[in-house]
Amino acid sequence: MVQQAPNSAIYLTKAQKALAGAELEFAHELYNNTVNRAYYACYQAAVAALIAEGLTPPMENFWSHDHVQVEFPARLIDERRRYPREYRATLKAIFDERLKADYEPEIIRAPSAEAALDLARAFVGVVSRTVGTA
Repeated sequence: MVQQAPNSAIYLTKAQKALAGAELEFAHELYNNTVNRAYYACYQAAVAALIAEGLTPPMENFWSHDHVQVEFPARLIDERRRYPREYRATLKAIFDERLKADYEPEIIRAPSAEAALDLARAFVGVVSRTVGTA
């Protein structure tokens, strides 16, 4: 049996579900979890965008975080101009917040979680609109 390559809709669905999870975590004042889910919403949306543009990961079906953080802005913002420049640093910024939330000895507070959630809403939204028209 030949395995079919995933399409962007699968990753966009994952992004939307991660964003919904971030919303729930925020509503329950679970701010570290909010940031974690917000990052994964952006990451999955970026993978959906890359696939929609016909790009592939360096290893079959494996999109490393580093690869996605480099390729999304380089290929889809700078080179192809599919997304606004304002999203160029989004993945790296929210990734750095996720590292703090998951690994550092600090508790994320509501303002930081809300900022991450706002970034994720905007990023997933723009990718959803763009991929929907691809």
